[in-house]
Amino acid sequence: MKEQRWLVSGYSAEGEPDVKLLCYNPQSGKVVTEAHTAIGQNPSYLISDGGRVFAAFEVHEPDVAATIVELSVGNGKIETGKRISVEGAYGLCHLSQHAGHIYGACWASGHLFCVDDALKEVKWCVRNDDGSNKTPHAHWSVTGPDNRLYCADVGLDCLLIYKPQDGKLVRVVPMREGTAPRQILFDPCSGRIYVVNESDPSFLEMDPNLLSVLHTWKLPKNNYPGAACLTVSGLLLIPNRGPDSISLFDTSGSGMKKLGETPLNGQFPRSLAVSSDASTVLSMNQRSNNVQFFALEEGKLIAKAQTELSGASSAIEIK
Repeated sequence: MKEQRWLVSGYSAEGEPDVKLLCYNPQSGKVVTEAHTAIGQNPSYLISDGGRVFAAFEVHEPDVAATIVELSVGNGKIETGKRISVEGAYGLCHLSQHAGHIYGACWASGHLFCVDDALKEVKWCVRNDDGSNKTPHAHWSVTGPDNRLYCADVGLDCLLIYKPQDGKLVRVVPMREGTAPRQILFDPCSGRIYVVNESDPSFLEMDPNLLSVLHTWKLPKNNYPGAACLTVSGLLLIPNRGPDSISLFDTSGSGMKKLGETPLNGQFPRSLAVSSDASTVLSMNQRSNNVQFFALEEGKLIAKAQTELSGASSAIEIK
């Protein structure tokens, strides 16, 4: 099996790197740090379009604008490049990219925004509003197969759908009170939508056309699920913050099937990442400050290796 290179990031801590470039050998389980740096300002979420890498600065202070920075990775170095800030928005926790644009969701201020991926211009910025008096906490935004922008808001207990061109609100989809939807996943295998709930540990299986709930799948108790991932073969993996485990589901058949739970050697898994060939899964264990590597074989996770990273939060594979 070929070696894999991973860029991992976390919440900044004094005297510690918050971004690392790791080389991982799936066969031997050996992990080597090729480069590391301390950027500051909590680079808690990473995205890549295959050539460029962008990091979100998650700072929950009103006077620190939501900022995206481009990272260059190579020659044993990680360097910062262009950046853009969106005034009035703060607490940026999620990024997604589509058709030459980057979309950001801000948990602290409740804003959703769009910038061009050259990081030159803010296209639009709106604050989530479902017509209630509740405080918005935008947590996740992603472009759906219908080319509309879907946002999960943990404060409003709803999904909000926007026109990505101008940020015009198209539809509000209420969720059950107190569920706190934090993530939206579109399954290319089944065509279904999955919504991961943070306060009520569960995820929803939804009809993509009607946006109605087909089934609610319960997750372990005393849990604040983190960012889940889907494999190309139709496996859904959800990290459980509290029980410190990963739940596995098979979505590839006519019906969802739970495969089991895998314990972690770490605490508070904020997110999972899966390699492009679906052979490797990473768990970013925020409170134990470590990254765990698993082999994914026949629907089972096998612990292989781990390495340190303060406030581990996000991981992307680097080609």
